[in-house]
Amino acid sequence: QQQQDVLDGTGELITEAPPQPKELLSNGEPRPVVTLIDFPQMVSTKHPNGKELYDRDIKCLKRFFVMKLKCVPEQGWDDIIPHWDNVTKGTDAIAVVSSEGGGGGGD
Repeated sequence: QQQQDVLDGTGELITEAPPQPKELLSNGEPRPVVTLIDFPQMVSTKHPNGKELYDRDIKCLKRFFVMKLKCVPEQGWDDIIPHWDNVTKGTDAIAVVSSEGGGGGGD
C-alpha cells in the first residue's frame, strides 16, 4: 500500500509522524505535547506604522494557529490577544498573553 502525501494547513508536506505523548494525566488522558514557538521580531509601539504592523502580525499569528496547528481558542481570540489600545497604554503584551496562558513572560 502506497502512503498518501499529507499537507498541513499551510500547504507544506508533512514528512514526519506527529509527536506522541509519553505521559498520562491523572485522568488517564495523554499529556499534551507542547511546542514552543518563538516570534522574536518587534517594533516600538511609538513607530509610525506600529498599529498597522501590530494588526498585520496578529492576523498572521491567528492564521498560523488556525491553519498550521488547527488551534482555535474556545472562548475566541478577543480574551487572549491584547488589543492595541491596551498595548499602547503601557500594558506589556507579553505579560498579558503569558498571564492568560499561565506561562512566563519573555524579554
